[in-house]
Amino acid sequence: GKAKKADAPLLVTSSMDGMVRLWDISDGVKKGEIDCGHCDDMIQMDGSRKRLPVVSMAVNPKDNTVITGDDIGQIRVHSMQEAIYQNVSLHVKVHQAADIAAADSNGYSDPYAKVTVGDAHHSTA
Repeated sequence: GKAKKADAPLLVTSSMDGMVRLWDISDGVKKGEIDCGHCDDMIQMDGSRKRLPVVSMAVNPKDNTVITGDDIGQIRVHSMQEAIYQNVSLHVKVHQAADIAAADSNGYSDPYAKVTVGDAHHSTA
């Protein structure tokens, strides 16, 4: 399917830490970030690879993607929309509970709330 365009104009920046960041031009708020995944070919003693900086970048507004490159010739394509959705968070605060049945052997309960959003499941326990 065709990629949905971002709601507000974005400033897209790349960095020596291998990240691309998306900024809302109207208020300067970071809307998302992309770990570009550029790594050196050499495996370190601990099994990791050295992260490489993003040294070139292009934005394709037609399909809402960012194309990044590093200094050893790797090129990667990233979805800006996915980066924006990853930056969204939901905060839930449980204020009160009532009429909770005593479920423990001591006659009390240790209540908790379960929250499900999409495929994500969280609990206050």
